[in-house]
Amino acid sequence: MSRLNTVKKTTAPVKTDASLDEAKTAVQDFQVRRLKRDFRDLRMSEEYGPFSEFFATEIYSARDFTERNESFRRLTGQFRHLLGDEIYHGLIGLLDLHKLTDELDEIVAQRILDDGIPLAFTEVQYEKIYRDIDNYDERVRQIEMIIESLHFTHHVSHQALIGIVLKSAKVATGLFSKDRTVGVLEHAYSTLKNIKDIAYLSGEVRQRELGRLDRIYGKE
Repeated sequence: MSRLNTVKKTTAPVKTDASLDEAKTAVQDFQVRRLKRDFRDLRMSEEYGPFSEFFATEIYSARDFTERNESFRRLTGQFRHLLGDEIYHGLIGLLDLHKLTDELDEIVAQRILDDGIPLAFTEVQYEKIYRDIDNYDERVRQIEMIIESLHFTHHVSHQALIGIVLKSAKVATGLFSKDRTVGVLEHAYSTLKNIKDIAYLSGEVRQRELGRLDRIYGKE
Protein backbone atom coordinates (compact mmCIF):
# COMPACT_ATOMS: atom_id res chain seq x y z
CA MET A 1 0.00 0.00 0.00
CA SER A 2 1.33 3.41 -0.88
CA ARG A 3 1.99 5.91 1.87
CA LEU A 4 0.72 9.46 1.54
CA ASN A 5 2.59 10.64 4.61
CA THR A 6 5.84 9.41 6.15
CA VAL A 7 6.74 9.33 9.84
CA LYS A 8 9.44 7.72 11.96
CA LYS A 9 8.49 4.51 13.75
CA THR A 10 7.67 4.85 17.43
CA THR A 11 7.25 2.20 20.11
CA ALA A 12 4.56 4.05 22.06
CA PRO A 13 2.07 6.89 21.48
CA VAL A 14 3.63 10.32 21.69
CA LYS A 15 1.48 13.10 23.09
CA THR A 16 1.03 16.01 20.73
CA ASP A 17 0.38 19.65 21.48
CA ALA A 18 -1.52 20.06 18.22
CA SER A 19 -5.00 21.58 18.34
CA LEU A 20 -8.12 19.93 16.99
CA ASP A 21 -8.16 22.40 14.10
CA GLU A 22 -4.59 21.48 13.19
CA ALA A 23 -5.38 17.79 13.36
CA LYS A 24 -8.49 18.23 11.22
CA THR A 25 -6.47 20.19 8.67
CA ALA A 26 -3.98 17.30 8.54
CA VAL A 27 -6.85 14.85 7.96
CA GLN A 28 -8.35 16.99 5.20
CA ASP A 29 -4.98 17.44 3.50
CA PHE A 30 -4.45 13.69 3.62
CA GLN A 31 -7.89 13.06 2.16
CA VAL A 32 -7.28 15.48 -0.71
CA ARG A 33 -4.03 13.74 -1.60
CA ARG A 34 -5.75 10.38 -1.34
CA LEU A 35 -8.61 11.46 -3.59
CA LYS A 36 -6.22 12.92 -6.15
CA ARG A 37 -4.25 9.67 -6.17
CA ASP A 38 -7.21 7.31 -6.31
CA PHE A 39 -8.97 9.28 -9.05
CA ARG A 40 -5.89 10.28 -11.00
CA ASP A 41 -7.21 8.75 -14.24
CA LEU A 42 -10.38 10.85 -14.03
CA ARG A 43 -8.39 13.96 -13.16
CA MET A 44 -6.30 13.42 -16.26
CA SER A 45 -9.33 13.00 -18.55
CA GLU A 46 -10.60 15.89 -20.65
CA GLU A 47 -14.23 15.40 -19.70
CA TYR A 48 -13.96 14.66 -15.98
CA GLY A 49 -10.67 16.35 -15.09
CA PRO A 50 -11.91 19.90 -14.40
CA PHE A 51 -14.64 18.77 -12.01
CA SER A 52 -12.41 16.21 -10.26
CA GLU A 53 -9.85 18.92 -9.57
CA PHE A 54 -12.57 21.33 -8.48
CA PHE A 55 -14.00 18.80 -6.04
CA ALA A 56 -10.62 18.18 -4.41
CA THR A 57 -9.46 21.80 -4.22
CA GLU A 58 -12.67 23.83 -3.77
CA ILE A 59 -15.13 21.50 -2.09
CA TYR A 60 -13.28 19.01 0.05
CA SER A 61 -10.20 20.97 1.07
CA ALA A 62 -12.06 24.11 2.13
CA ARG A 63 -10.96 25.26 5.58
CA ASP A 64 -14.06 27.36 6.30
CA PHE A 65 -16.80 24.71 6.20
CA THR A 66 -18.98 26.41 8.82
CA GLU A 67 -18.61 29.96 7.55
CA ARG A 68 -18.96 28.96 3.90
CA ASN A 69 -21.96 26.71 4.51
CA GLU A 70 -23.80 29.33 6.56
CA SER A 71 -23.17 31.82 3.76
CA PHE A 72 -24.39 29.27 1.22
CA ARG A 73 -27.51 28.61 3.30
CA ARG A 74 -28.33 32.33 3.56
CA LEU A 75 -27.77 32.83 -0.15
CA THR A 76 -29.92 29.82 -1.05
CA GLY A 77 -32.74 31.10 1.16
CA GLN A 78 -32.59 34.57 -0.38
CA PHE A 79 -33.00 33.18 -3.90
CA ARG A 80 -35.42 30.35 -3.06
CA HIS A 81 -38.27 32.06 -4.89
CA LEU A 82 -36.19 32.04 -8.08
CA LEU A 83 -34.72 28.57 -7.62
CA GLY A 84 -37.90 26.67 -6.87
CA ASP A 85 -38.29 23.97 -4.22
CA GLU A 86 -36.55 21.17 -6.16
CA ILE A 87 -33.31 23.09 -6.61
CA TYR A 88 -33.54 24.66 -3.16
CA HIS A 89 -33.82 21.30 -1.38
CA GLY A 90 -31.05 19.86 -3.55
CA LEU A 91 -28.71 22.68 -2.51
CA ILE A 92 -29.60 22.10 1.13
CA GLY A 93 -28.65 18.45 0.54
CA LEU A 94 -25.21 19.61 -0.55
CA LEU A 95 -24.86 21.50 2.72
CA ASP A 96 -25.86 18.39 4.66
CA LEU A 97 -23.14 16.44 2.84
CA HIS A 98 -20.52 19.07 3.69
CA LYS A 99 -21.65 19.06 7.32
CA LEU A 100 -21.44 15.27 7.60
CA THR A 101 -18.00 15.23 5.96
CA ASP A 102 -16.73 17.84 8.38
CA GLU A 103 -18.11 15.92 11.37
CA LEU A 104 -16.49 12.66 10.21
CA ASP A 105 -13.16 14.41 9.69
CA GLU A 106 -13.37 15.89 13.18
CA ILE A 107 -13.96 12.47 14.73
CA VAL A 108 -10.83 11.12 13.03
CA ALA A 109 -8.85 14.20 14.04
CA GLN A 110 -9.88 13.84 17.68
CA ARG A 111 -8.84 10.18 17.71
CA ILE A 112 -5.44 11.16 16.31
CA LEU A 113 -4.98 13.55 19.21
CA ASP A 114 -6.32 11.08 21.80
CA ASP A 115 -3.98 8.34 20.59
CA GLY A 116 -0.97 10.65 20.40
CA ILE A 117 -0.43 9.95 16.71
CA PRO A 118 1.78 12.48 14.86
CA LEU A 119 0.00 14.72 12.36
CA ALA A 120 2.32 13.32 9.68
CA PHE A 121 0.56 9.98 10.05
CA THR A 122 0.90 7.11 7.58
CA GLU A 123 -1.90 5.66 5.52
CA VAL A 124 -1.74 2.51 7.64
CA GLN A 125 -2.24 4.57 10.81
CA TYR A 126 -5.06 6.52 9.20
CA GLU A 127 -6.92 3.41 8.07
CA LYS A 128 -6.57 1.78 11.49
CA ILE A 129 -8.21 4.82 13.08
CA TYR A 130 -10.86 4.77 10.35
CA ARG A 131 -11.65 1.13 11.17
CA ASP A 132 -11.43 1.48 14.97
CA ILE A 133 -13.97 4.32 15.01
CA ASP A 134 -16.43 1.79 13.58
CA ASN A 135 -18.87 4.10 11.78
CA TYR A 136 -19.23 2.06 8.60
CA ASP A 137 -22.90 2.95 8.08
CA GLU A 138 -22.20 6.67 8.29
CA ARG A 139 -19.38 6.29 5.77
CA VAL A 140 -21.71 4.47 3.38
CA ARG A 141 -24.27 7.25 3.86
CA GLN A 142 -21.58 9.83 3.04
CA ILE A 143 -20.75 8.04 -0.23
CA GLU A 144 -24.42 7.78 -1.19
CA MET A 145 -24.91 11.48 -0.44
CA ILE A 146 -21.96 12.27 -2.70
CA ILE A 147 -23.60 10.26 -5.51
CA GLU A 148 -26.94 12.01 -4.99
CA SER A 149 -25.22 15.40 -4.99
CA LEU A 150 -23.35 14.61 -8.19
CA HIS A 151 -26.56 13.74 -10.03
CA PHE A 152 -28.45 16.70 -8.61
CA THR A 153 -25.72 19.22 -9.41
CA HIS A 154 -25.26 17.83 -12.91
CA HIS A 155 -29.01 18.07 -13.50
CA VAL A 156 -29.11 21.65 -12.28
CA SER A 157 -26.05 22.66 -14.30
CA HIS A 158 -27.96 21.91 -17.50
CA GLN A 159 -30.79 24.28 -16.67
CA ALA A 160 -30.55 27.76 -18.14
CA LEU A 161 -32.23 29.22 -15.04
CA ILE A 162 -29.33 28.44 -12.74
CA GLY A 163 -26.92 30.49 -14.82
CA ILE A 164 -29.22 33.49 -14.68
CA VAL A 165 -29.75 33.10 -10.93
CA LEU A 166 -26.00 32.84 -10.26
CA LYS A 167 -25.31 35.97 -12.28
CA SER A 168 -28.04 37.84 -10.38
CA ALA A 169 -26.73 36.56 -7.05
CA LYS A 170 -23.17 37.55 -7.93
CA VAL A 171 -24.24 41.10 -8.66
CA ALA A 172 -26.37 41.30 -5.51
CA THR A 173 -23.80 39.87 -3.11
CA GLY A 174 -20.95 41.75 -4.75
CA LEU A 175 -22.54 45.01 -3.71
CA PHE A 176 -22.27 44.12 -0.02
CA SER A 177 -19.42 41.67 0.50
CA LYS A 178 -16.51 39.76 -0.99
CA ASP A 179 -18.08 36.39 -0.22
CA ARG A 180 -16.75 33.63 -2.50
CA THR A 181 -19.83 31.40 -2.26
CA VAL A 182 -21.32 32.45 -5.59
CA GLY A 183 -17.93 32.07 -7.26
CA VAL A 184 -17.70 28.49 -5.98
CA LEU A 185 -21.19 27.75 -7.31
CA GLU A 186 -20.32 29.26 -10.68
CA HIS A 187 -17.21 27.09 -10.83
CA ALA A 188 -19.25 23.95 -10.09
CA TYR A 189 -21.79 24.97 -12.73
CA SER A 190 -19.15 25.52 -15.39
CA THR A 191 -17.30 22.25 -14.73
CA LEU A 192 -20.36 20.00 -14.55
CA LYS A 193 -22.35 21.34 -17.48
CA ASN A 194 -19.74 19.96 -19.91
CA ILE A 195 -19.98 16.41 -18.54
CA LYS A 196 -22.26 14.26 -20.68
CA ASP A 197 -22.20 10.94 -18.84
CA ILE A 198 -22.60 11.65 -15.13
CA ALA A 199 -23.62 8.03 -14.55
CA TYR A 200 -20.10 6.87 -15.42
CA LEU A 201 -18.52 9.35 -13.01
CA SER A 202 -20.89 8.54 -10.16
CA GLY A 203 -20.50 4.82 -10.82
CA GLU A 204 -16.71 5.08 -10.55
CA VAL A 205 -16.98 7.08 -7.33
CA ARG A 206 -19.37 4.55 -5.78
CA GLN A 207 -17.34 1.50 -6.84
CA ARG A 208 -13.96 2.85 -5.76
CA GLU A 209 -15.06 4.43 -2.49
CA LEU A 210 -17.23 1.50 -1.37
CA GLY A 211 -14.46 -0.89 -2.38
CA ARG A 212 -11.97 1.06 -0.28
CA LEU A 213 -14.38 1.18 2.66
CA ASP A 214 -15.06 -2.57 2.51
CA ARG A 215 -11.34 -3.29 2.31
CA ILE A 216 -10.61 -1.18 5.40
CA TYR A 217 -13.43 -2.86 7.34
CA GLY A 218 -12.51 -6.35 6.09
CA LYS A 219 -15.81 -6.84 4.28
CA GLU A 220 -14.31 -7.87 0.93
